[in-house]
Amino acid sequence: MGRQVIGVVGRSAGLGAFARQHGLRAPVMLEQGFALLPLRDEDLDALVPPPASRARAGFAQLNDELVRVLERATSEALATDGRPASAVELAYVELDAFGGTVLQGAAVFRGGKLVLGPTTGARGPIDDALRALGVEVRAPARDAYEALGFDRHRGSEDELGDE
Repeated sequence: MGRQVIGVVGRSAGLGAFARQHGLRAPVMLEQGFALLPLRDEDLDALVPPPASRARAGFAQLNDELVRVLERATSEALATDGRPASAVELAYVELDAFGGTVLQGAAVFRGGKLVLGPTTGARGPIDDALRALGVEVRAPARDAYEALGFDRHRGSEDELGDE
């Protein structure tokens, strides 16, 4: 069975504020205070209305306009659940796994800048991005991806249901 995830990972409060600001569904909670905001086609269209530039090499959806949206999101202080506004740090992730073939890509945004990536490969880009966000790997997890419980989420569409 294949797995495809396209989304944004960040601390739950900041990512929740980002989702609300853009009229997106609430993120899915992960471990260590992080969350995943799966991005369906309609969510991507809300963030970057068509027509948009082509996706960067090795990515299905990461284009120049989406990079600017994520840079802007990490440069702005977003109010989180009535708490004082705080800056957010985000990782854009793509995973496409089917039949033993894996392609993943990631980019990390902090302080209004792209600070890591974008990089693609069969193994490593997502783990590197999650570690850059501060994910700690604790046994029995083998990497940051498992440490967050990311491996339990099948795909962007599955996370959001049919609502």
